[in-house]
Amino acid sequence: MWWLPMALFFTIGIASAQSTTESSRKNLQRMRSSIESTRKRIDALQRRESLTARSLSTVQRQRQEVTRIVRGLENDVRVLQDSVSHLEQAIRSTTTARQRAEAAYGELAFASVKYNAEHRHTDYTEPGDAFILDRATQQMTQHRSAMRSRQDSLSSEQELLNSTSTEQEKLLDARTHESRRLTNTIASRKKELERIRGDKTLLLQELASKRSSANTLSSIIRKQEQNARQADKQRKQRAAAAAKKGSIARNEKNSRSSEGAGFAANSLPWPTQTRALIHGYGVYRNRETGTTLDNPGIDIRSPIGSRMTCVASGVVTSVTWLPGFGSLVIVDHKNGFRTVYANLTSVSVSIGSSVSSGTVIGSSGESLDGPTAHFEVWRGRERQNPLTYLR
Repeated sequence: MWWLPMALFFTIGIASAQSTTESSRKNLQRMRSSIESTRKRIDALQRRESLTARSLSTVQRQRQEVTRIVRGLENDVRVLQDSVSHLEQAIRSTTTARQRAEAAYGELAFASVKYNAEHRHTDYTEPGDAFILDRATQQMTQHRSAMRSRQDSLSSEQELLNSTSTEQEKLLDARTHESRRLTNTIASRKKELERIRGDKTLLLQELASKRSSANTLSSIIRKQEQNARQADKQRKQRAAAAAKKGSIARNEKNSRSSEGAGFAANSLPWPTQTRALIHGYGVYRNRETGTTLDNPGIDIRSPIGSRMTCVASGVVTSVTWLPGFGSLVIVDHKNGFRTVYANLTSVSVSIGSSVSSGTVIGSSGESLDGPTAHFEVWRGRERQNPLTYLR
């Protein structure tokens, strides 16, 4: 019955590999869903950009029309003001002529009275004097009436022109206000259009990074499957050799039993001096763009140039750069756990360096969310929520 432990050993190994591969496939599916969500967001932004551009063009045409109307109203107001000035001059001229005529009549009447007083004891009088004075009085009365009528007519016309001018000025003020409002609207639409185009650029860059990450994850899955097949083959070979010797590979079993030691819940120090989270672990939605993202670790708000330190002892196995992550360092803690320190502006360690808790890994940098430090925890091929282990 020696083959029963071997069969159990094979079953456990295959189940573990299948579980890891299935988890990676789920991660890939989440990444693809996030990419599709981002693509839809970009399409919506493109439609919004087109609508905003058309709206901007319409408002610009409206402003041109209002500007044309305002110029016409300004010309009308100038004409009305000129007419009012001419009428005021005519009224002044008419008033002056009437006053002169009245003065002349007064002088004539005074001369007539004076003449009659000087010759009232004289028997002989000029028969035409009375007629001339009477005629002059009639003409003066008619002239005064005509002048007053003309003055009243001019005053009425002036009042009408003033009223029309006031209405035109009110209309001009309203159109000028409308023109200013349209100008402000145009400026606002331009800013909105610039913001939309800026968001679209960021989303396109983000989508490209996600696609690259999805391709990388696909390669990891293929590598995992290949490693799983190789591991199964090696386990079969070791089991067959152990069966011939009459023993099971206890050393390998004991090695696996120690995996994970030293990474208990709430046991690790934070890699940064601050503990302010920008984004937690897992799927989240960007409030500004509406983009859905799947965060493999946590993003910590950290001033640019701040130290990022190792959380436990281990060996640096990778120092590289990836789009969206910047410079990053991977530390193998030799217990099945690995930690990732990303978005670094500078790196203070190299591949093969032995590190311990508190060793400076590098300096934090900046991302689209501002000054940021990125941190991840992996157990084997499974990513973990770092907040589970940080104290």
